Amino acid sequence: MSQQDEVTRHIIYRWDPHERLRQMVNTLDKTQVTFGHDESGSLAWAHYDHQQYDYRLTDKVGNVYSNELRKDRKYGAGGQLQASANGQFTYDEEGYLISRTTRDFKVWQYEWYGNGMLKKVIRPDKETVTFEYDGIGRRTAKTSKRQTTRWLWNGDTPLQEWTYESAQRPVVSIDEMGNVIVAQEPVPAETLITWVFEAEHATPIARLSQQGDYSIISNYLSTPCQAYDTNGQLVWDATLDIYGKIRKIKGANHFIPLRFAGQYEDAETGLYYNRFRYYLPEEGVYISQDPLKLAGGNRTLYSYVQDTNSQVDPLGLNVVDAVLTLKGQAPQQLPRVKATNGAINVPGRTEDAEQKLLRDLKDQYKGRLKELNGATLDIESKPTFIFRNGKAIPIDRGMKPCDWCNPEMHNFAVRRKMKINYTYNKKTVSYPLAGFEKQILTAPHVCP
Repeated sequence: MSQQDEVTRHIIYRWDPHERLRQMVNTLDKTQVTFGHDESGSLAWAHYDHQQYDYRLTDKVGNVYSNELRKDRKYGAGGQLQASANGQFTYDEEGYLISRTTRDFKVWQYEWYGNGMLKKVIRPDKETVTFEYDGIGRRTAKTSKRQTTRWLWNGDTPLQEWTYESAQRPVVSIDEMGNVIVAQEPVPAETLITWVFEAEHATPIARLSQQGDYSIISNYLSTPCQAYDTNGQLVWDATLDIYGKIRKIKGANHFIPLRFAGQYEDAETGLYYNRFRYYLPEEGVYISQDPLKLAGGNRTLYSYVQDTNSQVDPLGLNVVDAVLTLKGQAPQQLPRVKATNGAINVPGRTEDAEQKLLRDLKDQYKGRLKELNGATLDIESKPTFIFRNGKAIPIDRGMKPCDWCNPEMHNFAVRRKMKINYTYNKKTVSYPLAGFEKQILTAPHVCP
């Protein structure tokens, strides 16, 4: 990147034949980071400038350790972190972190809603930070003694946030007629921030506010790296370590509080809000279990992804897989696609993941769709969830194609003269459907 013809960022990435990042070289300051992996392909360490090492070693079940001997931590069942070099951890019977005692004997306490979302953090100084969420689990408010921060959302990404003094928080009352009275909530223009993300992605591209508009530069994993003002001046530059903690920073730390894809750093608690869970970057683990359990794709109930250089978990949940094999070529992993919130209510179910995937393919091969002739598209419906009464209910083995997606995949296979395999719950549906190989089907059409 550059500001007024001055190059401010130039990173060279070097990958191995297994598509694992092996080295990052900053050509400006001549610094470099080398990465190593274990036999399972998990990111194991980072070596900075031929000096410092950061270890992220795992044992046979996937528990993470930060020293070479794997003796700095103690884990319980399911990957529950009980002790580390940084302190001790206590959980309730449902697996939620309720207490963390640091090595200097400071105690953090955590309280939870019945639906598994974090309700309150009591800091060592006894200051309380509380959280509120909407009906589908998106955080809408964070309140401390001094201030309240509110959010509006666009799908699974924040759209706007603003802050005001907690003493100004509207009070709800009931009048003598039984009517609920809610005072108007303040929205100070000077604190209002609008976040802009790429469509259908968790990649932030702009921060807009009364103080100025800023472009955000993110890396290939949607992690913000830099921010520029409208004059092209660099105002923020950050580098994360392999746990997601800020390693180098230029500018105010929380000017851009976005970290790994889908994560938002809370200065008051040190936690990263990750949509359905909270991530503890100091340890590289979540403080509650994956709502999808082990079906979520991670090796333990509390772990983050295996390789933070090549994988993300923007919802704190699972990943959907799709592989395209063109005729005579090697298989290629396609970008993750998820259904749009409320897809079940969209006419024609056009916002389900399957239909969005097919649209992406048509866009990718626009003007050269014949290249798909003879290709094979393997779609695996990964574990997902539904929200019922505010609680995440896991669907452990994926979902059967709906009556609209089923004919859409069939018709795509017929028109493109290709094969599509859709796998869910250890079952596979192959398209074109048997007996309809040359027919175009109309929706709805029940999946066999």
